Amino acid sequence: MISKLIFIINLFYSGILLPQTVIKSNDDLQIHVSNFTETIIQISEYYYYNSQLNDADKILKPAIEITEQTGGKKYSAELLIQKAKINSINSFITNNSYEQSINDLNTAINYCKETNSTKLLGDAYNYLGFALYAQKYNQNLGTYEEALKYLNEAEQIRDEYKDLRGLAETYIYKGIVLERLGNNNEALELYSKANEICENNNFKLEQSYATRHIAFIKSYNKDFESALELFRKSLNLREEIGYKVYLPFSYLSVGNMYFELNRKNEAEEFYVKALTSALQNGAERVVVLCRMSLGDLYLSKNLYEKSLEEFTIALNISEKINFQRGINYSKEKINSLKKIQNQK
Repeated sequence: MISKLIFIINLFYSGILLPQTVIKSNDDLQIHVSNFTETIIQISEYYYYNSQLNDADKILKPAIEITEQTGGKKYSAELLIQKAKINSINSFITNNSYEQSINDLNTAINYCKETNSTKLLGDAYNYLGFALYAQKYNQNLGTYEEALKYLNEAEQIRDEYKDLRGLAETYIYKGIVLERLGNNNEALELYSKANEICENNNFKLEQSYATRHIAFIKSYNKDFESALELFRKSLNLREEIGYKVYLPFSYLSVGNMYFELNRKNEAEEFYVKALTSALQNGAERVVVLCRMSLGDLYLSKNLYEKSLEEFTIALNISEKINFQRGINYSKEKINSLKKIQNQK
């Protein structure tokens, strides 16, 4: 499927494949480029939901070349933003570098300013804010304050244009950053605002995020029953819309709540689901999180050999992808388990 799409794109790019309508002016050309851009974004969004992130990248790269060639900077900006959004998520689940996504978004921001594409500029600021947040959270590069600065810019533009879906998304991202800064009450207020928008407008993807992060706040307050209900609601929404890319996180969070409630068999069931899904998606950072959760579960059952096996796998993957939190936690647990074994 991908190779066929790339073949069609290359034909279009080389001029061999021509539209049925003869292009007689630059205005005609821009209409065709606009339609082309919309189609590529829709296809890449399908791959994104289906966790085929590398496939999405493969069709976006040549598409950007086409729009660059035709002088459509606005359309190039749209594609660059889509590419950066998807690649930032890919980096989030694999612990790859965010540098290319950040560079793409800065280029898109310049194109938006040159073409007075203010609404699109809000999208670019939003995903730049997310990329900077994720880079800080996973790799300890940059600051949360810088991420928040761009999200504030995005909120202002999206509010001005009455972009309700966009506003809900930005509220969620801002809430996540505020969580990391320790402002849980402000974060909860933003998640609640986002959730209300989503419920009123049937924005199921964004609602899956809003309910998920309200659940985190509940879990911080030790209200694990309420958190479990919300995590399951978020999971159900993602399964309903086929949002496979983040299902491993959803399964993992449900498992964590069962673990906190001492329902360990159910916790293990969801940890295994999370691990299976993460392996299918090639999401190595999430695989580490699943392995560590299973390690903790087996440790709580005094299954020391199984626990050691999980933490050893987690450590090996963490070192491979340079995931420092995984390295530190796994090493700590492995050392503790070896001490237990030596005492026998």
